[in-house]
Order: sequence, then C-alpha cells, then structure tokens
Amino acid sequence: MLANDGLILNRPPERGTNGGQGSLMSASIEPLAPDVGATGDMSTLARLQRVEEALRQSEEFTRRVTDAVPGILYVYDVVDRRNVWGNREMVALLGYSEADLASMQGELLQRLVHPDDFVRYPAHLQRLMGLPDGVAADFEYRMLRADGTWLWLHSRDQVFRRDDAGRTRQIVGAALDITERRRVEEQLRESERRLAAVLNNTLSSIFLMDDRQQCVYMNAAAEQLTGYTLGETTGRPLHDAVHHTHPDGRPYPLAECPIDQAFPTQNQMQGEETFVHRDASFYPVAFTASPVRDESGRPIGTVIEVRDIRAQREAAETLRRSEDALREADRRKDQFLAILSHELRNPLAPIRTAAHLLAKTNLDESQAAEARNIIQRQVRLMALLLDDLLDIARITQGKLQLKRKQVSLSSIVDAAVEAARPLIEARQHALRVDLPEVPLQLDADPLRLGQVLANLLTNAAKYTDPGGHIELSARVDGDRLELRVQDDGIGITPALRQRLFTMFAQGEDRDHRGEGGLGIGLALVKGLVELHAGSIEVESEGVRKGSTFVLRLPLPPQESGAPLDAASKDEAQSAGRRVLVVDDNRDAADSLGMLLLVSGHDVRVAHGGRAALSLAEEFRPEVVLLDIGMPDLDGYAVARQMRAELWGADVCLVALTGWGQEEDRRRTRLAGFDHHFTKPIDPEKLASLFAAC
Repeated sequence: MLANDGLILNRPPERGTNGGQGSLMSASIEPLAPDVGATGDMSTLARLQRVEEALRQSEEFTRRVTDAVPGILYVYDVVDRRNVWGNREMVALLGYSEADLASMQGELLQRLVHPDDFVRYPAHLQRLMGLPDGVAADFEYRMLRADGTWLWLHSRDQVFRRDDAGRTRQIVGAALDITERRRVEEQLRESERRLAAVLNNTLSSIFLMDDRQQCVYMNAAAEQLTGYTLGETTGRPLHDAVHHTHPDGRPYPLAECPIDQAFPTQNQMQGEETFVHRDASFYPVAFTASPVRDESGRPIGTVIEVRDIRAQREAAETLRRSEDALREADRRKDQFLAILSHELRNPLAPIRTAAHLLAKTNLDESQAAEARNIIQRQVRLMALLLDDLLDIARITQGKLQLKRKQVSLSSIVDAAVEAARPLIEARQHALRVDLPEVPLQLDADPLRLGQVLANLLTNAAKYTDPGGHIELSARVDGDRLELRVQDDGIGITPALRQRLFTMFAQGEDRDHRGEGGLGIGLALVKGLVELHAGSIEVESEGVRKGSTFVLRLPLPPQESGAPLDAASKDEAQSAGRRVLVVDDNRDAADSLGMLLLVSGHDVRVAHGGRAALSLAEEFRPEVVLLDIGMPDLDGYAVARQMRAELWGADVCLVALTGWGQEEDRRRTRLAGFDHHFTKPIDPEKLASLFAAC
C-alpha cells in the first residue's frame, strides 16, 4: 500500500454519480458501448448488456469481499509510483477521510510513514522487485493515524504485473494491523529486560533449562561462575559446560551428577555438586532445582539456583581448625594449671619444713643456717616462676618494655652461665663457651637477654642425661649475631618442634623425667627475642639426637677501642635509712622489718593504713614500703595523704604488692608512688632500691 505519490487508486467515475465523480473506495469498469442503429442487431446488444451486468455483479462481489477483509488490500504501480487500488479498511484503520487521503497524493509516504521505517522502505521495494512472480516479501512499519497515534502494519507484497520488457509494473499487497501484537511484544521485552536486570544483579547463579534438559538462559553470575557465556551454553545440557570430570580426572558419569537427577522434577530439589570451571578448576556448589510448569501444571522446564560454597566450606574448615585449636588450648591450659599447682607445691614443702626446723630450740647454728638457705632458695624459685608468668602476660599484651643500653656480649653470657651453673653442675654436664675473640657490644636489655640465655642453658641441662655436653657459641654473620645453645640430650620430635615456642608446650616424656616446667619458658624466650628484633629457631634430628637452639640478633655498629660495659657484681650498698614498712599481713611486715633492721636500717612497722599515717607523722621516714590492699585504708589513699604533707614531698614511696599488671603500675604512679615491686621482693633488689632512693 506504500507509494511515493499516492495511496488510493485513481479510477474513472461510476455511472449514475453527480458530476461524474465516483467513490475512492468503489471499483467499476466502464463497458464498451456498441454502435447499433435502429436496425441493428438487438441480440448483440442484449448480450453486451448481460455481460455488463455480470461484470457489475462480479465487481460488487469483489468489493464486498475486499471490504470485509480485516486488513488493508492494495495495488501499487511501481512505474507511476502510486496506489491504483485499495479497500475501505485503509480508511477505517488510519482514520482519515477519503478526501484527506486524496489530498496527500505525492507526499503520503513522507507524511504518514514513521521516519525510521521510511528509510527502510526503498530497500524492501528493491528486494521485492528482484523476486520472481508469486513470491512474497514481508515488511513491518508504522503509519500515523489521524488521532496522532502510530499504527503498526505487517504487509506481504508480491509482483502483480510486469511490462513487455519484463520489468515489474505493479505489486499487490495485504497489510494487517499488528499494533496490539507489537505492544505485547514490547511489554514482553521490557519484562524480560527487567527480569534480566534482576537476575543479573543477584549473587546466585541462575540457569533455566527446557523440557529436554538443555540450557535456554543463564544470568551474569552464572557466566562468571562457569566461565562460559549464554551463547556457548544455549541448547546444551548443563553437565556439558560445568561438571564433566572428577577432581582426579576420572570421567564423571551422568548418574553420579546430583544436579542431573533434577530433570525433570515434580518438586523442588536441593543438593550439592562439584562444578568444573572453564579454566579446569574445581569448586563445590549448592543448588536448588524448581520445576517450571505450564497452565495445566505440567513441568516444561527447570530453574536452577546455584551458589558457590567455597567460602562456606573454607569458613567451616577454619571454624573446625579453630575449634580444634581451642580444644587443644583448653587441654594445654588444664595441663598448665596442674603443672603450676605442682610447681608451687614443690618449693612450699621445703619452706614449710625449714620453717618448722627454725622453730626448734635445739638447732645448732649450722642447722639453722641451712634451714635459712633452703627457704631463700625456694623463695627465689617461686619468685622466678611468678616473674615468668607476669612477663609472658606483658609480652602477650604488648606491655613489656625493654631497658636497652650498650652492653658487652661477654657480660650477658657470664650472667646467664652463672644463673644456670647450679643445675649444670648438679647434673655433672660439661659446659663449653665459645665467644668471638673480638669483644662485641650489643644494644639490648642485659637483664632480659641474660634471661633468654639462662633459660636455654637451663633447658639444655634439664633435658640432657647426667654427664652430657652443652655448648654455648657465638659468631658474627654479617650485621647479625648468631648464638647457638647445643646439647646431646633427648632431642625433639617433629610434632613438638612445630609448637615448641607456644604457650604451655610440653615434651611428651616430661613427667617421668621430673624436670618439666610450666611450658611457658620458650614462649617467653621467643617473645623477648622478638622484642630485640631477633629470631629464634630449634634444630633437632629427632629423639635421642640432641637439640640446637639458634638465636639471631641485630648488631649495632661496633666502634674500635670502645670501652666495654662491665656490669659490676658488687651489690649497691647504702647507709642506714629510716624505713617504714606497712602491711596488714603481720608476718610479711614483721619479717621484712627484721631483715631491714639487721641490714643496718632504722625501721618502723605498721599493720594498717591509718596506723602508718600516724606513725609516719612522728617518724618522718625516708623510704616507705607500702602494701596496697589493706582493709582500713588502702595503699593508694595512704600514698596520696603522705604526699600532701610537707615532709612527704621527698619521701621515697615504694608499692609492695601482689598485683603486677600494667594497669596496677599505672594506678600506683597516679597515686604518687616512685617504685612498684611485686611480692616477694628480692633482698638484692631491695638493696639496689635503697641506693636509688
């Protein structure tokens, strides 16, 4: 029906109309008039009249039929570029009058056809003219209705008549109104776009399978999950793309694929599966398969939601390992508490026995001296044990601070050997110390580094059979110092070597050897070494093959001829001081007072906070050893009130308490204390304290 210069046919007017003008939607043919006279052959005239009547009836029948067709019918003259015939449905669909359509001759196409379709029509016409007779070509386009809306038409055209040279002269076509169909199709496309947008923004992978178990859709997450595109999987079974082999490379029979059991499914089905990515990597997934049904309820496909559960599996494995670690830590904690109880009872037994001996009146001086020595040794062991516990807690919390200074390697080694010598000699070990000939200076905390070496030497002595060999050697390796403590003792199993530097680690044969500790010593060693920016590791070829602990520390620049730090072994002595001892524990206060008294100090003892304030007002002490937890007035309050007095500004306040955490030290500083010591205080430290006050 489309043409460049017209739409409705141009015909001769029908007879019997005014002015000789016929209807644009009517079709008639003017019959040939015979030239007959009065004497003419009337039979010929009658035949012509019958032919004309038959032709009129045929045209009337054709008009009625074409007008009854629910679509547009037309004949288009290609040469004249105009429509030569059309039915009434054209007027009905477009809404224009016949006069309006007739007035658009010559520009109908440009005025009514949508611009986007107008540019496509010449190509359709060219294609149609190249087709043989009887072969049709389809074309869809929009035309502007009289009410301003667009009418979608689907036309089917074919060649109707050619000229003598065989060129196309006319085409005949029919066009149907497809506006509603196009509207529904556009709604469907929009619905599909919205659905695709939703599915492509979900984290789950979505596959849609037809009733033949072939993929017809997958979202963006599914493409990312499998490494395949929708175009590559469309029309293929799902197992072709995502699960075809076991992780070990064996063929994966379909009967073993859980996801394939879902085709077709009457009910929702869930399971887990192993997928194979395009890059050949394997990963676990969980899937939910649900049937897609037609209006009758018959399954016509399956929608499958797939979730990558690698992270879930890894989290479960991490949780399992954490639970195992917690159970192991809990077991080791219980073991630690049992050992701690044992280790604390060990020194208490000889202390109690020695105390009973000292209460006897028939002891000679040598027996009394031995009892006192026993108590001192055992108290020192308990103090070391408690110090280790406090130190490991401070390291764990990041609160232990090193007191670094320039110190000689030899002085640290000497102190460590001296600390370990009693056990080494008791077990009759041969100890060899091999240090570089050139003296070395370290930037270290001498007390803590000596503690590290003493711990390693003591461990070597404990876990080496009597008469064994221990060697402490040192060498310079570039800008680092390497210290090695080697023994020919019981050795270390590979399993224990993996956790030797963790809290509460214990050797499996500790109990029958009777030499085990709390299992915190090496954890403390590792923490102290790392605070010095160093590292420590252990080497052992196994049971009965001995052990070697290798300690590496950074070396500061060594200055030639620099004087070495020689730690004096002489205890700092001080003249007698006025000392006030305050503790609600009478035994603790009185025994400490007696010790200070025999050391040459002027001592007063108070058994409570208020008594201490009253006594201090008269005594005016230089040093106050003050307990914190007292029932009437605690040590914080006593310290603040002393500091408020004129005489208390220069007094040396020393907190002597069982609490040694960083928060406890912070509180004593805020209350005005100069020093903080945990009970029991070492008499040697006490002498140094008086020298510093």
